[in-house]
Amino acid sequence: MPFNAAQDELYQEEIKPAIESVGLTSVRIDQLVALGPLISTLWQHIQDARCVIADLSGKNPNVFYELGLAHAAGKPTVILSQSVEDVPFDLQHMRIIRYDRTLHEAGGLKRRVSQALKEIVKQGTDFVVTPAAAGVRRLRKSTKGKSKSPDELVRGAEAAYKAGRTTEAISLLEQGKTAYNAVGDNHGLANALLTLGSLYQRTGDYRGALSALQQSLEVLKALGDPRGEAAASANLGNVFEAMADSERAEEFYRRALVISESLADKAAISLHLANLGTLMVQRAAYAEAEHYYERSLALSKEQNNRPAIARMRSNLGILRLYQGRRDEAEELFRAALRDYEELATPADRSRTLHNLASIMQEKGDLSAAERYLHESLTIKRELGDRAGLAATIANLGSVAASRGELDEALRFYTEAVRIYEETGNYYGLTQAYFATSRVLQAAGQTSKAVELLKRAEEIARSSSPAQHKKIVELLQELKPA
Repeated sequence: MPFNAAQDELYQEEIKPAIESVGLTSVRIDQLVALGPLISTLWQHIQDARCVIADLSGKNPNVFYELGLAHAAGKPTVILSQSVEDVPFDLQHMRIIRYDRTLHEAGGLKRRVSQALKEIVKQGTDFVVTPAAAGVRRLRKSTKGKSKSPDELVRGAEAAYKAGRTTEAISLLEQGKTAYNAVGDNHGLANALLTLGSLYQRTGDYRGALSALQQSLEVLKALGDPRGEAAASANLGNVFEAMADSERAEEFYRRALVISESLADKAAISLHLANLGTLMVQRAAYAEAEHYYERSLALSKEQNNRPAIARMRSNLGILRLYQGRRDEAEELFRAALRDYEELATPADRSRTLHNLASIMQEKGDLSAAERYLHESLTIKRELGDRAGLAATIANLGSVAASRGELDEALRFYTEAVRIYEETGNYYGLTQAYFATSRVLQAAGQTSKAVELLKRAEEIARSSSPAQHKKIVELLQELKPA
């Protein structure tokens, strides 16, 4: 990081405590004792580090150089910046923690750095693709005995995923990724990384998803594959959206849209418009969401793309639900569900069952809501969809709360919070904190409710304005009590 009084304060109050909170030891570059040339000492410490934190604020040349060394050494990195403008374009697809010292958000940066470090420790050392003359470096690996080809490993992963063995699919794809890298097949490597990113996201491992997708984007750029670059950018947007980084999500969705529009790829354009629409729904910008969804649906109908049409019906159903147009929402969800049953797409079917349950709950038919949620839960467990699992468990908590079964509701919410915290799904975590606080309030545990709301408010402040407003209103209501 740059060394000055303000940054030193930031280090002492936020960054160093975050590092120590996860059981690691903090070493800052200016603290190094050089026994020879400084660059040799610096390189050795970077190689020895478990991970590297770099603050790019102010575009300090030394920091950029040191970050480059960390990437060359294959070290996991946590990138900080006060402004995205200080981050070079080639690094903007990576996970970046933005902060604003003028807001005096005590502990906010510490929490986010600590969470990023926890994910690194949990995930293990990242596999980093380093550009070289031939495209990417190749890993040296012993080939003693018979081993499967990269293509065989990927086919095995596809079969395992279709059979519901997601963990096995991820393991085979990890092996396939390494094998493609070893033989220098960059096209195979990029596709394996893209698929791996999607599976990690589905299991709720957002750190793993970001790592795989960032690597795929680097390889696709080196290959000059704009279609693949758009797909990787869109997937990165999905992950950032789940992590409640709305600005980064929008940035990548728009980047993917620009690329796909330049290629006149209507199917991809439709997908990116739908992603932007969903982001607008989360921001309560319903008119903008409608605009994106209608454009996406028109393109899907033009191509007679049934899966895309079904997804757009489901998306429009969610929008109608937020707009209070419940009957229209139910009609759209049921139409989408019929399509998914014919198309045999269980992941989409489980999401739509989840949405129908919300309609049934609003209508007061709690038995039907519970039935749909349990059916959705079964499918998600079979698919290993941890991210979706947490949302459905939280909704079961909501059904229990509607029945007045507060202990049962807290049990469901606690389980959902645990999954969201483990996976780093901050958008879902904010909603779960808010819902849990309402149950705690009803149970007379006001102090615990306020504590959870404060955590939710901190997360939602920069990620979900509509949710933030509701949290602040409830906090104001509870604090006097």
